[in-house]
Amino acid sequence: SHFNIHKADSIIRRVDNKSRGKLKIAVDQILEETDIYSTKSKKDAWNVAVINSLGMVFTLLIASILYLYALKKSVLSPIKLLSTFASKFGAGDYTQRIRLQSNDELGALSDTFNQASEKIESLFTRLESSKIQYQNLIQGIDAIIWELDPHTNRYKFVSQRAEDLLGYPTKIWMDEPDFLRKYCHPDDLHAAQERILATLANGEAGEYSCRAIKENGATIWLNNRIKLIRNEINKSVSIL
Repeated sequence: SHFNIHKADSIIRRVDNKSRGKLKIAVDQILEETDIYSTKSKKDAWNVAVINSLGMVFTLLIASILYLYALKKSVLSPIKLLSTFASKFGAGDYTQRIRLQSNDELGALSDTFNQASEKIESLFTRLESSKIQYQNLIQGIDAIIWELDPHTNRYKFVSQRAEDLLGYPTKIWMDEPDFLRKYCHPDDLHAAQERILATLANGEAGEYSCRAIKENGATIWLNNRIKLIRNEINKSVSIL
């Protein structure tokens, strides 16, 4: 690589013609080999540069994959867990808890969800307990307790005593529209309906008697005491 062509020429001029020709041929061969080596070196250097570039791209690709995996594990997985929890929470499942060990905002959000879920579950447990106590109280009264929607004439609730006394399953009372027409004697139906309408009109309690036709066809007298129930905006919502 340090071959000096001018120095070579001065050497060639000092020798005889025969030797000069041989030396010239040798110098030309050296120069040709040098060009070939230089070209090969440039090609090898290019190949090395390409390989290095591909290596860098491959390294960046691997690093990106590892980063996305870490991102998925640290962010996307907790978000998916929170989304699943929120869906079940919205569907009424308040018994679940999020097991998310994290000290960031996602961890704080999961703790808030868990606290809300625990409170609601506690409220539902108390509500269910009160409901059972209320049902036991209602069923212990030796009378039929019913609740009627004044806008649809459908029964919203009827106690078990109705089935014991008249024979109709309580489900039928609530499933069939205007079930009053089915069990109330036709001769007493108009008076019963008029009394219900009067109670709706004046907003006070009312009372009427009617003959009820049992499921087996027998007849029994019922004395009905009714009261209008209003909501917080004074709208009638039920007759009890």
